[in-house]
Amino acid sequence: MEAIYEPPQKNQKQGSKLLEDKNKDKVDEFLKFFGLEIIGFIFTAIEVNDKKETQESRSIDKGYLVSGPEYIQAAKFQNAYRNPCSKSTSGEFGSKFVSVMVTGIADEDEPNEEKDKKKDEKKDEKKNDLKIEERIEKKKNVSIGTRAFQVSNQCEWLVRDKVVRANKKDFSVLEVRKSKTNYVPRILFTTTIEDYKGEKQYAPKIQKEANEGDSFPPEFFFIKLADSIPKKTNSPIPKLCFS
Repeated sequence: MEAIYEPPQKNQKQGSKLLEDKNKDKVDEFLKFFGLEIIGFIFTAIEVNDKKETQESRSIDKGYLVSGPEYIQAAKFQNAYRNPCSKSTSGEFGSKFVSVMVTGIADEDEPNEEKDKKKDEKKDEKKNDLKIEERIEKKKNVSIGTRAFQVSNQCEWLVRDKVVRANKKDFSVLEVRKSKTNYVPRILFTTTIEDYKGEKQYAPKIQKEANEGDSFPPEFFFIKLADSIPKKTNSPIPKLCFS
């Protein structure tokens, strides 16, 4: 990634609405001149508490990782920026367009090596009650990080064909549209038993279906991507240095 451009937009409670961009032609000329292309979009989903500390606002355990409107927006972008494919009858299939969310990430979301080290530390800490309290405090630490993702091809097609939409009352789900003229397929999804009395992670999974007007959890559309920063950059954009 070489640059970030912020288009005109209107902030909403969940996500944002992109407005008409009068500078689009100039931006396209800039990209063409430097041999760049649009590869994705980045947005923030950061919440702070009364002490102005960053909170882990997005996680499956706390409700949802990506909101319904954000799924819809990602699918629209992926439909707009298609991937060329010589084997497809239409000449394109899928998309390489990436969505990146900047949000509060808990310390638990660390690489496996770091987790293994902490496991060893925890064994020693159990011997001391004071260290256990410190460990609990550290567990609450949250830093700002990024989550890169795409939505599946199924999500792209359902949004393209106007089968699903965001739920205006519950941002954690998507809703199957009602139509009097077009055929609306049923959406099958797997979920856990809500009233399971044991630990949630061991709850039995069952298959359900969403018909017209029904809502469903869209987590199965989520495709996690790895993101990193290169050690060396070779930017085509000249940098100005001032002494």
